[in-house]
Amino acid sequence: MSAALALSTLAEWIALAPAPDRRVADVVQYRLFDTLFAAQVGKHVPDHAPFDTLGTGRDQRLAAMTAIIRATEIDDIAIDGCVTPGSVVIPTALLLADELRADTATLHAAIVAGYEAMGGLAAAFDGARVLYRGVWPTLAAAPLGAAAVACRLLGLDAHRTEHALALALARSSWWFDKSTPRWYQLGRAAVDGVAAAEAARAGFAASPKIIDNWAEAAKLPLDATQLAPRPRLRIETVDCKPFPTARQTLSAIEAFGQIWSPTPADRVHRIAVNVPAAYRAMISARERPSQRLPSLISAAYQMALWAEAPEELYDVRRVDPPWTPAIAKLVAATEVVENPALNEAFPAAWGAQVSIEFTGAPSREASIDHPAGSARRPFGWAELTSKAMKIGTRNALSTTHIDDLQQAIRADLSASTLLALVG
Repeated sequence: MSAALALSTLAEWIALAPAPDRRVADVVQYRLFDTLFAAQVGKHVPDHAPFDTLGTGRDQRLAAMTAIIRATEIDDIAIDGCVTPGSVVIPTALLLADELRADTATLHAAIVAGYEAMGGLAAAFDGARVLYRGVWPTLAAAPLGAAAVACRLLGLDAHRTEHALALALARSSWWFDKSTPRWYQLGRAAVDGVAAAEAARAGFAASPKIIDNWAEAAKLPLDATQLAPRPRLRIETVDCKPFPTARQTLSAIEAFGQIWSPTPADRVHRIAVNVPAAYRAMISARERPSQRLPSLISAAYQMALWAEAPEELYDVRRVDPPWTPAIAKLVAATEVVENPALNEAFPAAWGAQVSIEFTGAPSREASIDHPAGSARRPFGWAELTSKAMKIGTRNALSTTHIDDLQQAIRADLSASTLLALVG
């Protein structure tokens, strides 16, 4: 199957797929709650402040909501393409559904379509690997995901949907510069996707062959079979994080937690963290994190928090990441190394093997291939509620607001009601 044909097939599926059945609707509710809770917490993240001055129009609200959800690092992720669809799909769907007064079934169908488009494109260009050469998969896939959502909510037929997806790819940028505001870039990419759908509705056209030209210009591989819809929906295969962290560190933190028991830090001789080569360098920092994002990426630092200050793992703001003598000793004792066996399983599994060597005591070892919250070990209402309560408590968020949001989602209340609860 050619990439252009796969894009056309995706467009037809978006336009004609039936509304989700009850089983899939339950999954959609999980994604709504998890993502909208991130939006609630995101208002407390320092990255949110500039968005308050951008205005209150739909596009400004979409850019802001997308940005603050993604900035929390508690949103969902599809590991095969290393893409975070919820941060783009959920706010796009809610804001448009509110504007168009769409019913719940249509809203749910649009959300499923957005996950399918974003996840499929990122997997098609091998996002889990190309991330480490400077490609941001979520930024690249955001216009397509937002366009898919908009097409379904606008009721575009397969022909117009095909044009919209092609126009969205024309607005897709895989590249970002670390000196620019990355969250703002992502928010605007979502806006571009909606604009592509509205342009297609107005009569603008583009060929699906643009996908080949786009991939060639970006020097990205393209596996068309990943882009075409699959029997198992992509919204069912995303991972959920239990606390703010880069997903690449999660298996290591859980493995460490399984074998750690209260021990003086000076009795720890060495902590070895074995991971796939792809992200070894990314998570191997052992310096004191002076800013928020480095504290979320370092495996050594977050394992030290687990041991010495576990409640701090749930701090989304990380304004002043804690650094005590015990934390410093554990971080210094940690080494992140490549494990060839884990390379073979990547990117289907982002695993880790952790061993702790003690002075005067036997060493301990544990391995995790699929951490809690992954698609293989998915969170239901109990786990999502526990996550929200722990993060909410640590970040001074009212538990009443959390309860109200969950009840509204489970009762299939309107998009306008959900947006009002998020604030």
